[in-house]
Amino acid sequence: MKPFPLEHITHVAPLGLGFWDVVTGSFVAEGLQVTAIPQSTPVYRGKPSVAVPNHSGVFVFHHLPGLIVAEGGAGDKDYWENLPEARDFIVTVTDSLQRFLPFKITVKAPKRCEASWGGAASNTVPKINESLLPGTGIFSLFSSPARSVPYGLAGIRATIKMGDAPAPWAVVEAYSQKEHGDPDDTMLVARGIADKRGQIVLIFPYPKFIVPADGEKNPPLTAQRWFISLKVFFAPGLLYPEIPHLSGVAMQEEKIIDNLDPFGVDLPTDKAALRYGVELILKTRTESTLQIKQP
Repeated sequence: MKPFPLEHITHVAPLGLGFWDVVTGSFVAEGLQVTAIPQSTPVYRGKPSVAVPNHSGVFVFHHLPGLIVAEGGAGDKDYWENLPEARDFIVTVTDSLQRFLPFKITVKAPKRCEASWGGAASNTVPKINESLLPGTGIFSLFSSPARSVPYGLAGIRATIKMGDAPAPWAVVEAYSQKEHGDPDDTMLVARGIADKRGQIVLIFPYPKFIVPADGEKNPPLTAQRWFISLKVFFAPGLLYPEIPHLSGVAMQEEKIIDNLDPFGVDLPTDKAALRYGVELILKTRTESTLQIKQP
């Protein structure tokens, strides 16, 4: 008599998200809290779903509202090619260790996670909308101003204001010259977001070291210096929440910086000097803050 086959039950997680730290070049799981609620009208009043990181550092959601049927599939090729209708969820990410800024994103579920995460996440300086709103299930984390700069990395700090008011959630891009002799030939080296008080830190590898001309001695590390220029994106006059949605952050318009202090008499206009081993504090001349010009 043949034995009866055992019942085989499968469960599929309808959503998995990874969070990438560009400073360490790794996924982050420790200290993060990741929750989701359905995007609905009227506002959803139920308890948020909580994601749990798996052994790969991917935050996995189970039992998302309205997706019970989707969780009962086999998870095979046929399942992913014939998914039920996707629903929108608002995901909130916070860090109990205060290394990263909180943010919200809107994602669809069920959604299959991509396998090639390392390649997609390793690009630390894509275009602004691609950096803030990726579509691969991987989201960059942005350092909070409370984070210290690790040894051997460059650090730029600023408190950004427009007049007397802070510039919450402003986006800042830092550019460095590609070659020491041409300060106008630049490349993007870092991008960050200010916190709700307008304070920001950018942490990134130092640009390429200065190579001396033939016959000249190598300069000491403390003599290494790079020209840094900035772009600031900000939307004044909006209501700013405690936790911003990245779709709004990414849509801010570029603004003009008011008289960037170069910290050196021999620097080009609108550029500041980054020196090896010294954090660069950006500010407007005669001010203690970095001022955005009033519209």
